Amino acid sequence: MLGAMAAAGTGVALGLTAVPRATAATAASGSYVVQSGSSGRRQTILGLGFEIQSDHIGAQDNEMDPDDPVRSGAPHDLTESERARFYRDILMGGRADRGFRYCRLGQGIWLRGVSQDRKHIVGRWSSQMGVLAEMHVQAKLDGLAATYFTPAPYWKSTQSLMNGTLACFAPSFATTHPQYNGDKARFLDDFGDSVVRDLKYLESNGLPVRMWGLQNEPGNWDRKYGSCGYTAESYLETFRAVAPKVRSAFPGVLVHVDSRDGQSGGFGTAVRGDSTALSYVDAWTHHYTSQSPDKLISAPAYYLDNREGREVFNDEFEWEGASTLNHELTVDTAHSVMNWMTFADSRTWFWLHALKPTYTNVAVGYGLGIWRPDEDDDFSEYPGIQKGHWDYNAPVWNALSGFTSYLPWNSVRHHVEEPVDPATGKPSVNNRIMAWRTPEGKLVLALTHRVPNAQTSTAAPYTFEVSTGSGRTFTGHRFRWSPHTEPLAENNVARGTASGPELSVTVQPNTIEFWVENS
Repeated sequence: MLGAMAAAGTGVALGLTAVPRATAATAASGSYVVQSGSSGRRQTILGLGFEIQSDHIGAQDNEMDPDDPVRSGAPHDLTESERARFYRDILMGGRADRGFRYCRLGQGIWLRGVSQDRKHIVGRWSSQMGVLAEMHVQAKLDGLAATYFTPAPYWKSTQSLMNGTLACFAPSFATTHPQYNGDKARFLDDFGDSVVRDLKYLESNGLPVRMWGLQNEPGNWDRKYGSCGYTAESYLETFRAVAPKVRSAFPGVLVHVDSRDGQSGGFGTAVRGDSTALSYVDAWTHHYTSQSPDKLISAPAYYLDNREGREVFNDEFEWEGASTLNHELTVDTAHSVMNWMTFADSRTWFWLHALKPTYTNVAVGYGLGIWRPDEDDDFSEYPGIQKGHWDYNAPVWNALSGFTSYLPWNSVRHHVEEPVDPATGKPSVNNRIMAWRTPEGKLVLALTHRVPNAQTSTAAPYTFEVSTGSGRTFTGHRFRWSPHTEPLAENNVARGTASGPELSVTVQPNTIEFWVENS
């Protein structure tokens, strides 16, 4: 997400100070039972996704020049050895096989070259597509989640990547496209063919498309970056014209709506009300971001109701407006993964950006890592990062790298019986647990203990008493916030071993732990 957006269902701008916080848990321990047999099986987890900033944007992270002379982006700017390290240590999470599964590619912003006829989104410089294909191969990704931030200028009312809507919905349609004689249906038919060609362009350049969404945050009309606004009615009309063409050309692609408010916003509601449009929807996608994910437990209706039998997941999470993160927000980030998968049965989850540049004011809240582009000569920020190099953004990376390390593709989540808060009758929002079996059959537990940030050093720990159903030994790994000067000091710290079937694991405040069954 770029720029302020409305919190789902509230109509108020998201902000780190406006989010209501749950109080710290008072219980010192709790008993949990993993349903590790076949009756406890839940969804198969496909793997995690990330977005890539493969083109340049301004320092305020909401300023895009459609005629930008700067050719800069990740992983393009990195030296060859730093690209290899990025693929291995971030995208693969240090695993030998594979880590992240999907790359979300924003067409019209992070890939925003325009074809000569101004109808198609293409690479903006000669090596851009080749480096993205290299990333796909070397990081062993499965493929792209492709979505427009904006289609190419020909299709826009503004005749530009910036702002506006599709030309056929604007009063100026007869002026900008006189060849259509006001025939909106023919325009949308041609636009659908163009969407398919844009997706085929990606595949022809070595980037297989696994997911497709018509438009990122379709309610965004006027932005300082590439955008295309819709009303609920125009979104539905466009989706009805385009989705069948995408489905025909890419039968296996996952089609989702609407990369903001899913099934519950105006766009999703319009699609749900149209049986033809709904027949092309595989999933609903939300941007429940920049706040704790407690509502998936305490008030889940907006995210879980009215799914019409489709899956639901979050295809963007970041900390918007954050110039720094703390211990508590690191745990909140892990909770977003866990709560979506535990309470929404999500099969995937997306972080916003793999890397953000050193010059932007939102790098800490948006990136798994931070890189220095060649044009950034200001070493007062991140002085240890040289041009063409990157370093970990510890507050975020330490929240998520345990999942890339210990939640391999196609793991199966298992249900856990857990205590409920007497005050709410619901599970604790502060002490979270998630269990899964890897494809090799290993049982893995993710455990967290969250307290208000100011109490990190003074609050009591929390003990998970877990009945695992396994008599094997488990090995523990700890992850916590750490400063940029020591990014890996609290990453994957050994916690020793414990033998099942009954595990007693004491977790310190604002800590994430993974306990992995040994072979």
